[in-house]
Amino acid sequence: MPKISIIVPIYNSAGTLSPCLQAVANQSFQDYELLLCDDGSLDQSMEISRSAAGQDSRLRILPLSHAGVSAARNAGLELAQGRYLAFLDSDDIPSPGWLSTLWENARPDGLSVCGYTVKDISGSALYGTEQTQDSAELTPKQFLEDLFSNRLMYQGYVWNKLFSRALVEADTPLRFDEKIHYNEDRLFLFWYLWRCTGINYTATSQYDYIQKPTTSTYRPEMQTELDAFEIMCKQLAQSGLNSALYYAEKDRSRATTALCRLAGQTAGALQLKQEEATWQKYL
Repeated sequence: MPKISIIVPIYNSAGTLSPCLQAVANQSFQDYELLLCDDGSLDQSMEISRSAAGQDSRLRILPLSHAGVSAARNAGLELAQGRYLAFLDSDDIPSPGWLSTLWENARPDGLSVCGYTVKDISGSALYGTEQTQDSAELTPKQFLEDLFSNRLMYQGYVWNKLFSRALVEADTPLRFDEKIHYNEDRLFLFWYLWRCTGINYTATSQYDYIQKPTTSTYRPEMQTELDAFEIMCKQLAQSGLNSALYYAEKDRSRATTALCRLAGQTAGALQLKQEEATWQKYL
């Protein structure tokens, strides 16, 4: 049994997949399996995956019908065998110490978190977590607040974290909500925090997140970002976590305003415009 299962959702990633896989091969921590979950790619992604798997028996390829990133990650979760779970996006580059740093801070009842750097597509650094506190031991309640406050930079990603598979699979197995197409990472992490007892955080950057150009086109599935907020805010309110709820509502207001503005730029956003009045309570 490997110590870590790395789950990589892949969709038309031929332009970035090879350097991503090479970065995994360069990890100082080598006791892992790599699950390549191909979400029905139409480019050369499968060929690149097969070539890599032919050179390393730790790689397994999961050919899937196109159903989105959440479904691809869930397929990986079903087959993962490691004690811990790591997630990697196929257009990002983890540093050589990514897995080793996460492993050193891992705990079977908790969450390990490392820092990251945001870079543009040319590779130039834009900003990162190293401007936050160096390290901390946090309670789930504290980290629930950090999910929305940006005190530790944005922490709604899953790829700079190491999850206990025992906690993910305990009782009712935790999975990504396949109906949520935006904010799905943060929702998965949100539910995980209710299962764990503590978080070990280090700000040292061990992962390069490549920031893609933002879209200027509204799509109906973007509204699912607000569906995720609805779920999380409702749970925080019911649990009486008012500090976290304050930041969550503030972030929901930001997201709602941004989505309304984007929808107003397109002719196909009639449904969103009609619903905008009901969202005013969040603004």
